[in-house]
Amino acid sequence: MSRIKGQGPFSLDLILPVLDLGQEKAFTPVDSTAWIAWISSLSGWLLGTTVITSLTRRLTRS
Repeated sequence: MSRIKGQGPFSLDLILPVLDLGQEKAFTPVDSTAWIAWISSLSGWLLGTTVITSLTRRLTRS
């Protein structure tokens, strides 16, 4: 898979925990960008868990 360049794909690679765009291996954040990357990754997992939980709850009530 070819590496996509730019900040958008790197952000998507951090926020979407299921998708692997190969950007985390291509770029190593340092200093303040490391904190932003860590927070983005954590928020992606929380968002994904929330969406799956809400869909599961919605489908089981029907």
